[in-house]
Amino acid sequence: MLVAHLSFQPDTTWFRFIHHHFVIGLYDAEFFVPVAGFLIGVMLMGKLKEPRRFWAFLKGRLWTIYKYYILSAIPFLLITVGFFSQTAGILSAYDTGDLLLNTVFGQRGGMYSDILPMYFYDFLMLVIFWKIFGVRPELWLAASVITYVFSQIYPSHGFFGLSDFVLFNIAAWQIIFFAAVFAGHRSDKIPALFRIGYPWQRYAIFACLCVATIVLRSKLFYDPADVANYSFSTTVRKQLHPLHLLHTTIAISMLVVLLASQDRAIKLISAPIRSYFALPVIRAIGKYSIQMFVFHVFLMAAFIEINPQLGKIASAALGLSFLVAFVAAPNLWRHFTCGKRIEHAGENVSIRPVNSAIAASSN
Repeated sequence: MLVAHLSFQPDTTWFRFIHHHFVIGLYDAEFFVPVAGFLIGVMLMGKLKEPRRFWAFLKGRLWTIYKYYILSAIPFLLITVGFFSQTAGILSAYDTGDLLLNTVFGQRGGMYSDILPMYFYDFLMLVIFWKIFGVRPELWLAASVITYVFSQIYPSHGFFGLSDFVLFNIAAWQIIFFAAVFAGHRSDKIPALFRIGYPWQRYAIFACLCVATIVLRSKLFYDPADVANYSFSTTVRKQLHPLHLLHTTIAISMLVVLLASQDRAIKLISAPIRSYFALPVIRAIGKYSIQMFVFHVFLMAAFIEINPQLGKIASAALGLSFLVAFVAAPNLWRHFTCGKRIEHAGENVSIRPVNSAIAASSN
């Protein structure tokens, strides 16, 4: 996500060459949203079966997403207020109130953090669907499809047009979330799909998915440096046009086959990707994913403020240093917190015999 957003900046567009968007034409939200939905679907078959636990989980998740969304909004709110103060004077009471109200309702906040309001409204819709239909992911998906169709008839930004700042059409993007919940709830049937037919047939399906992903990439791909083509292409993505939804579905299917297939040739191809995801550095970023997302928003806020004063070489160096800091942060955090836990555990172990001796002498 940091690599993608750095590639949008004038002097660091070259970052796009080291992002998977350059290969398959999709950014990070297309994968984060379905992963979140899939995990919920899986948990619904296990530890979240009990309604009380599910409700506790939903409330906790809503609060976690919301507080980190508010945290991500702070740097860009300060930049916005500062910008208006320099160009048009102090914001009026009405404008300040409008800004704060839109922030509170997730319609205006941290730039590059549109995915957090999207998550929040996805979980809010999940609560509503659960209250209406109970634990019936197939009915949730049906309601989601109806919402998506409505969003395409009346395209808008934010949630049903409530925002001109959150560029994603949240009412459209929620379909990816609920489709993934549905798939996760039936994940016990997925392994059987990889045993259907002969190996050559499964290879042919995988090849078709790869070709379709690349073909759609060439049709829908947009270069952040190509200003003339940028507006139309981003609209296709932000509004989740049916073609972009098809592209996302095919690419996710390709990735699932690549990582889950037990066929020898596909496992050979996926070995480097599996090794990459198994790296401790990458796993640590995944473990603290929402915190890392907010950290990247703060890094982008700093980059946007500092970058205009720098030349191309200095901008590239700053971008690379921020990328190193981003990758290192969760691993340093884990290292220091684990060290403190071990230290405290050692103190407790050393104190225990002393306490036992005191207790024995007092008897």
